[in-house]
Amino acid sequence: MVARILLISDEEAVGLLWGASTGGHDVYVTGVLSRNPTVSVNPKCKKFLPLPEDTSFVATESFPELAIGIADLARSLSVDVIVPTSFESVKFAISERQKLEEAAMLIPLATMDIVNLLDDKHSFFKFCVEHGLPHPASCLLSSSDDLNKQELQDLRFPLLTKPIFGAAEGIERFETSDELRQRVATASADFFPVLAQEWFDGEDIDFNGYALNGVVQVESVMRTTFYRHDNKEVSLTDFVRHPEISSLGNEIVRKSNYTGPLNIDLRIRRSDNKILLIEVNPRFWGRSMACLIDGLNFIDAAINLTTNPEWRRESRSDGRMWASSIMPLLRGALRGDRAARQYLSRLSATQIKFQIYMKCLRLWSRFKGRST
Repeated sequence: MVARILLISDEEAVGLLWGASTGGHDVYVTGVLSRNPTVSVNPKCKKFLPLPEDTSFVATESFPELAIGIADLARSLSVDVIVPTSFESVKFAISERQKLEEAAMLIPLATMDIVNLLDDKHSFFKFCVEHGLPHPASCLLSSSDDLNKQELQDLRFPLLTKPIFGAAEGIERFETSDELRQRVATASADFFPVLAQEWFDGEDIDFNGYALNGVVQVESVMRTTFYRHDNKEVSLTDFVRHPEISSLGNEIVRKSNYTGPLNIDLRIRRSDNKILLIEVNPRFWGRSMACLIDGLNFIDAAINLTTNPEWRRESRSDGRMWASSIMPLLRGALRGDRAARQYLSRLSATQIKFQIYMKCLRLWSRFKGRST
């Protein structure tokens, strides 16, 4: 299906814009101009329609009026599908689903209670315990009073504390019980609530998927490798076939009856190769763009699944890589580092094309007077 779509870009959804355009769709974008300096001048965007500068996808009291405005834009453009991109705009779209769907189809998304179940790290931990899914031992800390919880006493150090919502920000590591007690006993109110979780050495690996009513329609398994040179660290992403991780991803989707995009963080424990679930991101994820090197375009999947529930694509898992930064690899290769040369040889032409395009786009944005 080739569609006219309205992409809601809360903040520089340049990767998802690229993906939608690569899928052959006519892409219109709406968002706050100051938060979209390159998207607003991107040739892959047929037209950028600015929202008022004070627009918020967090302030729920403004959602009804915002939904009416976006629905009016969709009608005026004869849009087929509305596509929210950031987690905040996804939650907005779920909340205002009825108003938006009066103007155009909305990509398939879960209900807010299912999103919250998976996004909240503590509720996801309880979900795993309830369904017998492997997860590190954890304990919710809502205040310093919880230092006396038996569940906390049973945890083995080192451990991490994680805000129950959000990504990597705010994670702290503690080597001993005394360290944790000192931190928690003197913590301000905004430190809580956090999930205390056992840490273990291992390999990071991810399950990516797009699901409809508890069934995964498109999926991949994404592995992360690190290259370090001259105090610089590069993360390298490739895609592999891993039946056990695929099975765990499908089981979470089935048992939660999830619909929409999701990324699941897992870790393979080095001591015994046991796979444990860490957390779920019920949204498009930071490396959605990298999935293009695997032959999977998750934004295109969302658009196609809106009208065709039978639409499918398969992961290639052909060894191509996506690097968080190319320059350290180039410097390492020039100095004779074999690992750097090997990684460079596996980089995908898709990434190189995208990065050249982005450099040109940033220059064009500056020329047009848009700050980046």
